Amino acid sequence: MRPLAEDEISVLKQQGCTSQDWMRIRVADPFLPERIVRATLGGEIVLGTLDGYCRQDQALPCGIYDANLKDCTVGDRVRISNVGTVIQGYDIGGDACLEHIGGLQVAGQTTFGCGTIVDVVVESGGRGVPLFDLLSAQLAYLFAFYRHDKKLIQCLSSLVQNRIDEIQATRGVIGDGARLSCCGILENVYIGAHAVLEGVAKLTDCMILSEKNDPVLIGAGVQLDSVILRPGAHVESGAVLSNCFVGEGARVGKQFSAENSLFFANAEAFNGEACSAFVGPYAVSHHRSTLLLTALYSFYNAGSGTNFSNHRYKVGPVHQGVMERGCKTASNSYVCWPARVGAFTTVLGRHSGFFDTSAFPFSYLMEEDGASILLPAVNLFTVGTTRDADKWQKRDRRKCDKPLDLIHFDAFNPNTITRILHAVDRLTRYLDETGASEQRVAHRGVIIPRARLHNARDSYELALKRYFGQMVCLLVETANSLDDLRGEFAHAEAFVTALSGTAGWIDLCGLLLPQGSVDSIVRDLHDGTIATVAELTARFSDEYAGYSARASLWASGQWLKRNELFAGTVCAHDLSSAVLAWQGATQACNDKLLNDAQKEFSAQASISFGIDGGREIAAADFEAVRGTYDQNSFVCQIREETEKCKQRAEAVLAKIDRLFADTKA
Repeated sequence: MRPLAEDEISVLKQQGCTSQDWMRIRVADPFLPERIVRATLGGEIVLGTLDGYCRQDQALPCGIYDANLKDCTVGDRVRISNVGTVIQGYDIGGDACLEHIGGLQVAGQTTFGCGTIVDVVVESGGRGVPLFDLLSAQLAYLFAFYRHDKKLIQCLSSLVQNRIDEIQATRGVIGDGARLSCCGILENVYIGAHAVLEGVAKLTDCMILSEKNDPVLIGAGVQLDSVILRPGAHVESGAVLSNCFVGEGARVGKQFSAENSLFFANAEAFNGEACSAFVGPYAVSHHRSTLLLTALYSFYNAGSGTNFSNHRYKVGPVHQGVMERGCKTASNSYVCWPARVGAFTTVLGRHSGFFDTSAFPFSYLMEEDGASILLPAVNLFTVGTTRDADKWQKRDRRKCDKPLDLIHFDAFNPNTITRILHAVDRLTRYLDETGASEQRVAHRGVIIPRARLHNARDSYELALKRYFGQMVCLLVETANSLDDLRGEFAHAEAFVTALSGTAGWIDLCGLLLPQGSVDSIVRDLHDGTIATVAELTARFSDEYAGYSARASLWASGQWLKRNELFAGTVCAHDLSSAVLAWQGATQACNDKLLNDAQKEFSAQASISFGIDGGREIAAADFEAVRGTYDQNSFVCQIREETEKCKQRAEAVLAKIDRLFADTKA
């Protein structure tokens, strides 16, 4: 870098440029003064080479045109054009393009929104989560839901504050390749590499953590105040957010408004609004008049007109809710907090009473004459549940180098299976405790029709046979010998024994891990073993990587325990029975799915088809648009799975015979 030469200053003046002190401007070679026109350059200015053309449009030369810059550094091949007020205190990366900007400045010392407390889940406060660049769904979960451990919250707050102290600055950043066009006033904003801001109305105290491989997009009419955006986030179409976090691959737009809310990986929020909402991974709200209010929502799907309320309070808006993994609400559903909805439950109707259905996952919660009616296990074998579990992993939009939100996608996992195990015991108890003449069973604010108890227990048992049998198949398939197989069972037996007395498995907002692992992380935070946010993130990553092995051990150990077997004495009959039970359960489950899918091809489903013809035209129109049942991709997939299950079972049974034959020999 060098100072300007006299002839260069002369050219700049001829082109309408001004500066209070030309000697405070330093430039790189080759310097092209003809590419700085009607610019005001104040304070310390450092300019890279201005040759070449703007990468967005080869007709636009790099340079500075009709702009006021103060105390800025400008990288190579940058175009800055038509700035309304000033760009002050910014380091602008190479290949950036800034056009038609109202103003861009850092007002004194700033943290770019980091440190802002987001009052999630409880509108009146008490579960505040601090915004910062490395916030993950798991870290936010600990902040919000482990408030009972005051020392933990102090430790987490200290770790985050140390990170915020590193971020604090008096200068802003516009990353390499960023593109800003037709934007209003941007104040105290950090803009990462290759971010795209088009038509943004106003940004204040924001951190845009864009990456080349996963750019952030902020679109027309958007207003953000104290918002952090992780790589791949898109906020568009007039969205208005205040005190919010938008995570990796998340989408917010179509006039959605939110305050004090967190949106994590691949969440989607359109048309409606959110207040103090903890929106976990893959939670979606697409419809107008839908309100996400004061609750945890994880892998959740909101029906149109869904509404939650926390207004039955006496001392302020203190009530909260939990929608566990995989819940859905039908159109015009209503839930009054406090309440807790069990995993993979579909909610229909209006529910004004306080209830807890977490003991019965995969259920339907319906309204009947103002009462909340629970139908346990009805959602186990529906097309919707199966498709949801399949589509989430396929729809992961994240391309960033190091995703922070750690997500296990299994619908049937140690957390939900533990709930199912307990549900079977509870249903058995309800059957024993109630007489045949009793029509209903009361359970934590809901009513279960007694006639449903037997079917629900049978459905849960079917799911257990399928889950545990599959794990037995996996152990047999990977075993090299009978000793090897029994060794794995011994390991599984010890693993489950070590877990006894704990609260089982935790769904840490997408990350599945034993309660003991969470307790270990908490202890290490208490004693300082985990001393930085990076170390905590690495610990979460270790837990994530170890999930499959631990889940397999847990399932195998639970199978032994449930069947009153011991690792050292497992025989061929025990294993074969489990495999055959798995095959039968899979066949039965898939038959139920196919029956559910067939409803979409019934005569009723074809109503409104063939509007200008009779039944034959209606049938032909339906087939042309929807296809046939036998050719449907989902139906074909389920049938193929059933056939593969049969073939796999035969192979595993044959291997069991070989393993035990080797011992006899």
